[in-house]
Amino acid sequence: MIAVYVMLLGIALVLVGAGEFISPVSLYRFWTGIIYGKYFRLYGLFLIAAGFPLTAYSGTFSGIIFFAGIFLVLFGPFILVYPEKIQNTVREASAEMDHRSIRMIVYADAAIRTLLGILFVLSYIMNSRI
Repeated sequence: MIAVYVMLLGIALVLVGAGEFISPVSLYRFWTGIIYGKYFRLYGLFLIAAGFPLTAYSGTFSGIIFFAGIFLVLFGPFILVYPEKIQNTVREASAEMDHRSIRMIVYADAAIRTLLGILFVLSYIMNSRI
C-alpha cells in the first residue's frame, strides 16, 4: 500500500513540477499565496502527514525516499511553530528579486520536484517488476 502512495505522490510531484516549468511566475504567486494565507500552519500538518509514510517505505531507492520523508516530517513542525519567520523571509526575498530571479528559483524547485517525482515513480515500477 505504501508503494502505491509513493507512486501517486511521485505523479503529483511530476505534475506540480511540470506546472512550475510551464508557468513559473504564476506558480510563485500561488505558493506565496499559500505562505501568506491564514491556513499556512495546516500546510505544516500536511507535510508531516505526507512525509511520514515515506519513512516506512522499503524498496528500490528507499534510502532517498526515506530522507525525503524525514525532511518533510521535520520541516512540518518548523512551519507550525515559526510561520512568521518563513513569511518574513519570503517577503524580504520577494522585495529584492526581479522576475528573472523568481523564475530561476521556481525552475530550481521544479527540477527538484520533478526529479524526485520521477524517482518515486521509477521506484514503484522497479519494485512491481521484481
